[in-house]
Amino acid sequence: MGCPAFESHGPIGPAATGVKPLTYSDYINDRAMVDALRMPSRPIGVPPERWPDTTGWNPGNDWPDIDPWVHDEVLFIRTHQAFEVWFAQVMHEIGSVINDACRVFGSSTAPTGCPFHSSPHAIEQVHLDQRRYEAENFSPRSWPKLAMVVQGATSFGEDRVRRLCEMGSPARHQPSADSIARAGTATRLVGRLPTWSTRLHRSGMILKTCVSFFDILATMTPREFLRFRDRLQPASGFGSGQFRELEYVLGMREINAMKMSPIGGVPRAPGMDTDLPSPMLAPSDATPPHLHGSSFFRSLEPWMWTRLARRASQPALRDIAYLMLNLLTRPAFADAMGVGEVRHDDIDQFAATALENTLADFHRGMNPGPDGAYPALGTEAATKFSELVDELDSALSHRETILAAIVSMRTDSSPLRDFLEACLAVDAALLMWRDRHIRFVEVMIGTRRGTGGGGIQYLRGTVRAAQPGYMDHGFPALWMARSFVQRV
Repeated sequence: MGCPAFESHGPIGPAATGVKPLTYSDYINDRAMVDALRMPSRPIGVPPERWPDTTGWNPGNDWPDIDPWVHDEVLFIRTHQAFEVWFAQVMHEIGSVINDACRVFGSSTAPTGCPFHSSPHAIEQVHLDQRRYEAENFSPRSWPKLAMVVQGATSFGEDRVRRLCEMGSPARHQPSADSIARAGTATRLVGRLPTWSTRLHRSGMILKTCVSFFDILATMTPREFLRFRDRLQPASGFGSGQFRELEYVLGMREINAMKMSPIGGVPRAPGMDTDLPSPMLAPSDATPPHLHGSSFFRSLEPWMWTRLARRASQPALRDIAYLMLNLLTRPAFADAMGVGEVRHDDIDQFAATALENTLADFHRGMNPGPDGAYPALGTEAATKFSELVDELDSALSHRETILAAIVSMRTDSSPLRDFLEACLAVDAALLMWRDRHIRFVEVMIGTRRGTGGGGIQYLRGTVRAAQPGYMDHGFPALWMARSFVQRV
């Protein structure tokens, strides 16, 4: 029998097979794009007069020009469809990098149907929310150069020097890279890095191109938007499962933790026959009300649950980038990546210089007296000093932050440096998309509540770098490293 899709067009080519020559439409599937424009049946709770009557109208037909059909609703739908098409392409690009990395660092071939796999050499997930900043004070014997800078900070007074002595050891968050340090891995890795970097830069360009879609959408006025906006409730951008997948493949598990597994969540909701895919939970009566609507169980369609749960359980691009940074402490990998081994003494020197520069910046803001002496710290200045030390200590506690800065200091171009820059480019492009989304929402509806309950206040929180540990960034270490790159 021939392909039913082809047979529906009538007999073309040999009648015995039903085969026909490839056409543009078959290959591109443009019919699906045309038919993607549709008006769903009237949802529960929406009065008939508020929802277009779809009797006799089929997906792909011309959009009617009678009330309550709205001309600009097509622009709104098509723009979001365009976002989803390109999100899918970004997932394809980044997913291929993660898949390939699993092969490089894991077994030689991935199990059938499971490109992301567990093996004795699996890539370790990085959970920033599980890293604790509290630590024993750094040992002057283990970190002599850092200790020298601390002891030389006498102009701040005895109390401030004591506060500096309370800093924890630099690079104390350092996941082991031993399990993947096998013969031949470095060579395979360096051979793949240029391809990975190309695909990530492509992903960043796609996301930046998508930013311009908001300019097209903004040709619709707020008045025109309000003609159909109210009937969209409770639908929301919360429901873009692909956007959440994108966050997960970049490594942003922390920002989605309460959406995936809300407080008081249960594995099986009332009326369900089976448990939700782990680690997803459904909100329960014990879940705080504000977490119900934003939970993935409520905001996403069931077909997306398994996809998102799988993404949450797999390695992410962040895991790969952080793993490669930690490999710089192994000579074979460091040399192959064109950076050179990073030794304990290098980290000590880096931390010492970072502290020295931080203290110098703080000094300059204190307006020294005419004799060059610095005035005693008042209560406010002392508090700021303590906060400064906490921020520095928190940033340098991640070994990846130090290693990323050292990479930038040692080379302008290397396979690893180019890959890290590509990771940063994707992350920056996603932040640009978020920020432009905020501007669009502000222009259209101001500060009013969003159709799904979010609105401008929620959106602003998604690009607030002051969140603990850059939880809204895919690669916090790469961003924090920019604050500590030193002139060499």
